[in-house]
Amino acid sequence: MIGEHFDQSLLPLLNNLFTPEDYVCIKVMFMLCFFLFCLDLNLYKCHMDYFTYSF
Repeated sequence: MIGEHFDQSLLPLLNNLFTPEDYVCIKVMFMLCFFLFCLDLNLYKCHMDYFTYSF
């Protein structure tokens, strides 16, 4: 399979580019962004509810 071969050739490359510390950093950043995004959506939803009840 092309996908499997691609994964096998890509993994060493990724390991060379990213150290485990980098993985942690990226994961933390991603989680933070995701959390903020969800928070933003919830706030937006709350504002929308507020406006719909207001009018």
